[in-house]
Amino acid sequence: MAHGTRINGAAYGVTGGKCLVGGTAYSIKKGRTLIGGTGYDINLNSYDPVLNNNTWEQIAEAAQNGLAESVWNVGDTKEITISGSIPTGKTSWGQPQTIDISGTYLCYILGFNHNADLEGANRIHFQLARSTAGKELCFYASVMSNEFGTAGGWESSLLRNEILGTSLTNNSGTFLGALPADLRAVMRTAQKYSDNGSGNYGSVSATTDYLWIPAEKEVFGTVTEGTSGQGEYQAQYAYYAAGGSTIRYGHNDTRDREREWWLRSRADAFSFCYVDDAGNVANEVSSETFGLAPVFCV
Repeated sequence: MAHGTRINGAAYGVTGGKCLVGGTAYSIKKGRTLIGGTGYDINLNSYDPVLNNNTWEQIAEAAQNGLAESVWNVGDTKEITISGSIPTGKTSWGQPQTIDISGTYLCYILGFNHNADLEGANRIHFQLARSTAGKELCFYASVMSNEFGTAGGWESSLLRNEILGTSLTNNSGTFLGALPADLRAVMRTAQKYSDNGSGNYGSVSATTDYLWIPAEKEVFGTVTEGTSGQGEYQAQYAYYAAGGSTIRYGHNDTRDREREWWLRSRADAFSFCYVDDAGNVANEVSSETFGLAPVFCV
């Protein structure tokens, strides 16, 4: 609820204020008022309705105050500069290979308070990436794991632990480390549920992640290729439920070619799910190289 006041008959919006307590000044960011005997929250923060015009600190503040969904929409974008070399999990003549990423991309809102009861409330989930010209991209290409089989699932995968990274502080040479510092400063974890077991069925458990890739159900709304049970703990992202494209192109591909990209869902004892070049779900062995379309939340 917005708040305003009148001075000499002119209306002014109230977007902040200060008060003195014991001689110390404190910022006033919110309050309450009574209208017709009903109490209403007063939000004194001011956020630009154009997502890209806000800082990451402002975006995170709006999310944590439960205000983001009233200001922005699913699919809204913000520019992000990514710079770094991350491992692919492959080697050439005994030397590790890397994906070099350097440029400005768009991240976009996948959903507000997504699966909040299980994953965490008051969060905005974003996905990478889109080109500034509007083309859906994945960062190409990386293995899921160099190990034979899929035992341990997403939790134990090379992609999660060494390529994307799991630490905001110890992140050199990972995708997390290539993200801008102002974003990392406000990133929050989500409890992401996956089949982290073994065999053809495995067992579902949660990992605490700053950066992850989607599961099959989070993109397609159903589980057809993944092991049974995963979908009970997952929900489709609003962006994909509204028809968001599943076809992506390589971030460094000059041939304008559709590319496959990984999902974190185990398909069986040997394969993980992925999105094929036609935008459909399929499965492949974990040592194959596909693109990455990471997700994070603030």
